[in-house]
Amino acid sequence: MTQPHITADAHDLPRHAMTRWRLTAGLCSALLPGTGQFLLGQRVRALVFWALLVVIVILWIPMRLPGSFLGLLAALILTVVLWLASAHDALLGFRRSEGGVRGLWLAVVLPIALVIALVDCVIFFHLAGFHTLKVASNGMEPTIRPGERLVISTRSFQPVQGDIIYFRRYGTMMLKRVAGLGGNLVQGSNGAVLVNGAALVEPYAQHTGPHLPNLDNFPPVSVPQGSLFVLGDNRDVSLDSRMAEFGTVEESEILGRPVYVGMSSNPLRIGKTIR
Repeated sequence: MTQPHITADAHDLPRHAMTRWRLTAGLCSALLPGTGQFLLGQRVRALVFWALLVVIVILWIPMRLPGSFLGLLAALILTVVLWLASAHDALLGFRRSEGGVRGLWLAVVLPIALVIALVDCVIFFHLAGFHTLKVASNGMEPTIRPGERLVISTRSFQPVQGDIIYFRRYGTMMLKRVAGLGGNLVQGSNGAVLVNGAALVEPYAQHTGPHLPNLDNFPPVSVPQGSLFVLGDNRDVSLDSRMAEFGTVEESEILGRPVYVGMSSNPLRIGKTIR
């Protein structure tokens, strides 16, 4: 038995057959915008939705819209709206003046389209070179606070002094700030950090505990080429390059850098750029 072919004469189909085709088209467009319209023979509408889909993918990946918090929100909203609009449009099919399936769309197709859109957002997010990290330590306070979830860019970059880098050490993912580059001579003197004899200006650094002599005063360290001398902003609790057992970080070990706060117990910090 052959399936009915939807054409401009689809009004001649029995009501139950049209409802079935509408539902099939709605589900297809919930999976991929435009496919339901194509199945219904609505080629122009399908091309419009496919063009919008290409724009969405470009915004996510080559343009990397999630590189800012507002960009991430915009990308999420546009993606969800496209998936829902396409599913809704395909579900209505040809007989747009008739009812009969709107309740079914709300109960079945809408949630499916929403879930698939959100899953696709996660896929696009990772393909664009981002992931999230929940902060477990207080070594980078006050810049980064424990419990916050950060958005990390995993695109390669050339770090400079003052950048915060993301890397693995002792089997743990860490965030530290670059204090010295390859070829620099770094030394600690009474809590100040000297690079090539000049004290760093560090408005982000804080001392919250007893000043330990081996952390406030450490001998000159010649940073090897291709390596970085890193420090935590919370100087009295941070495990970092001041300790011989920690050492410097090779640039090849860098996995990325934090770009902004994605989630925080303090609503005012959500979306805050990490500097």
